Amino acid sequence: MPEEQSHPPFEWDAERLWPQFARLADAAPDALALADCDDRLWSRAELREQAIEIAALLKRAGIQPGDRILVTAHKSPATIATALAISSLQATFCPVSPKLGSGDLAMLESLLGHAAKVNGSGGALPDIAAVGGNRSTDARDRDTALIGFTSGSTGVPKGVMHGPEALNYATRACAAIARLEAHDAILGIVPLDSAPGFTFTAHFALSLGHPLVLVDPWVPTEALRRAEHYGCGWAIAVPTHLFTMVEAARLGEWTGRLPLRAMAVGGSAMTPELIEDADRLLGLKALRMFGMSECMGHASTS
Repeated sequence: MPEEQSHPPFEWDAERLWPQFARLADAAPDALALADCDDRLWSRAELREQAIEIAALLKRAGIQPGDRILVTAHKSPATIATALAISSLQATFCPVSPKLGSGDLAMLESLLGHAAKVNGSGGALPDIAAVGGNRSTDARDRDTALIGFTSGSTGVPKGVMHGPEALNYATRACAAIARLEAHDAILGIVPLDSAPGFTFTAHFALSLGHPLVLVDPWVPTEALRRAEHYGCGWAIAVPTHLFTMVEAARLGEWTGRLPLRAMAVGGSAMTPELIEDADRLLGLKALRMFGMSECMGHASTS
């Protein structure tokens, strides 16, 4: 007989982030959308209003559907709202790290063919600058929601094009594996400047209606406090994050009980002992996840 599924089936489509979020904002405008790093709470209506203002600025800068927008991705409301604004214009969100060196950034900019650059690190409207030169004319741009850049660990970094269906598939799969409930928040541990970092935090939360709780800088006890306070049900992390959280509990720096249903951990090896310690000291199920920036499909234990 066929093996019974261990989690409910899920569906996905090619709808972009903006219409998914806009429907949620229409249905419950006062619902919590974002808790930023300073514990400032943003409702869906407030985040939508910010995104609409940014979209208007982008249109004034000449942005059209299919254009690539280079965004310095901070863990900030400005970056989150910018991603929504770009989606509303059916343009392509291209996040890069604020820590990227000037030489690497110049090389990336010479190849990307982007129409504008956006930088905003707080809650105010970001800075937007139109870019002259040759815009991309790749026919696939019309169907691309996100371009993520690889780390370059095995060669020259690549810009990887992702359609909205890839982001929707990946996040709905994670929600099914973790058996998330509607009220569960997403703990935003990883940076937003990679395709997985943005997808498994911001896109996950905004498209499915889960509050997004940002953590920056990385302080394990603060992350644990925020996860408990906001009722976070899911997170993605690397083993170092999990190890330092376990150590905080082992040393008595934190004595609560995590509401997280699961945490997907990838990027490097995770020992069975760390998984056992996370369960015993944090009440947390750590799931090994395997994936890559080139393909948003991934493998995760359940």
